[in-house]
Amino acid sequence: SDKRYQATIRLGSSTDTYDSEGLTVSQPDIVPVENITEDLFQETLDQFVGEIEQIPPPYSAIKVQGRKAYEMAREGEEVELAPRKINVYSLEMLEWDPPEVVVDVFCSSGTYVRSLANDVGQSLGCGGHLVGLRRTKSGRFTLRDAVPLRRLQESFSLGNWYKYLIPAAEALGDWRAVELDADQVELIRHGHRVLATYDDLDEQSQGSGKGWARGISEQGDLVALLEIDPEKMEWQPRKVFFTS
Repeated sequence: SDKRYQATIRLGSSTDTYDSEGLTVSQPDIVPVENITEDLFQETLDQFVGEIEQIPPPYSAIKVQGRKAYEMAREGEEVELAPRKINVYSLEMLEWDPPEVVVDVFCSSGTYVRSLANDVGQSLGCGGHLVGLRRTKSGRFTLRDAVPLRRLQESFSLGNWYKYLIPAAEALGDWRAVELDADQVELIRHGHRVLATYDDLDEQSQGSGKGWARGISEQGDLVALLEIDPEKMEWQPRKVFFTS
């Protein structure tokens, strides 16, 4: 799913991990932070909006020839990762307080905000790394949906914890729903396919979960995740939850 973050970037230095936990990387001819204006920062930020190619951080869990990149980097080995195409839908500067800048990042899954901070710093010539990151949205879930841990602890003591549960069918609310009758539920729970309609085929390229749907019982329970087979006009169960 798409993600949204509140990222704090510190200008003036780069690190080998692209965040505050790494070692500072020396940069010749570095541009003083005092020379970076708010307008220049915003102009540079705008260059990273859209479909771009991004090189993941060397300290990441991406595997290179069967080994995790961060393991290789920690052992001092040279790590070369291939660039990946990502989508950055928007970058909004929330607070300008140099050397730190707070940015709202709305991006596709697979985006490394650490790499974004590093790349912006390199483009400015002053260097930069991530010093704070807060995810504010993942798919349809936002911080407004979050429940403080203290409140959850209290709810377990009071025995009303269940009121904070989100129904499984609702968790994928941005996926289209395929209602299954009792006979279809029986087929699905045993891994068998069920027929799709031409309307299902027309909608397969729309919305979230492209080509996928949530199979819902007549009672509103999540039965399975289904993937459409356009050639056979059938729904193939990929993950079955309703087994009893």
